[in-house]
Amino acid sequence: MSSGELLKLARWCRWMLALVFIYHGLVPKLLFLSPVEVQMVDAAGLGLNAQVISPLAGAAEVLLGLLILLPISIIAFFFKWIYDAATGLIAPFTGLVVRFFGLPKFAADWVVVAVLVVFCFLVGTLVATSLGSWLWQKLEKRGMERLPGYRLVKEVTMQLFGGSQDSLMRGEVARVWLYGRQVPATVLGLITSRHEDGHLSVFVPTGPNPTSGFIYHVHEDLVERRPDIPVEQMMKTVVACGAGSAALLSKE
Repeated sequence: MSSGELLKLARWCRWMLALVFIYHGLVPKLLFLSPVEVQMVDAAGLGLNAQVISPLAGAAEVLLGLLILLPISIIAFFFKWIYDAATGLIAPFTGLVVRFFGLPKFAADWVVVAVLVVFCFLVGTLVATSLGSWLWQKLEKRGMERLPGYRLVKEVTMQLFGGSQDSLMRGEVARVWLYGRQVPATVLGLITSRHEDGHLSVFVPTGPNPTSGFIYHVHEDLVERRPDIPVEQMMKTVVACGAGSAALLSKE
């Protein structure tokens, strides 16, 4: 094998390794937190919150994949762009810290970032209480809902991640005959809406990324509801490209 062929093979191996890290960090940890990831964190017995640790691990895997895939110069340029954009947003606060405490600008930037992180944590903790929830509802009604696009972003988020009764993750798992009962080809999907004329809207996720898929509007005669199958388990088989579906479909 020539040196050129070896370099080409090494390049392909590097790309495949990078894509593996990016996929495993993005799909089962950041975009859709897989129950398997939660079980792995809990099984470690360290008392860590899987809802926090798993996304952090996913971000680290994505970063590692990018470091493998992209040249260091591009990575440095990307992070410099993010840093400049972030420091530009907090520049008024940084100026106050420099003026009153005499800190260098670089140190003042990190002080402001730390204060903002602590502030967001305290706000989140406050909102979790009954008093904080009441105050947030008042603020949202009188201020936040007047912002352009706020309602749209809120409604989409609630539909996707369980904030409403009709949200995607609260949908009912169903087996659907897309081409009629006479055709022995079915798919697993989530019932997301029920129509007055007897039709159902079904979201069929695609593997290995369950956040994308197709929406079908079919008659209820072509749909077999499967309340015995949890949404998380169904999504797990989608991420695994169908692996484990036999065990799910065998349940009655």
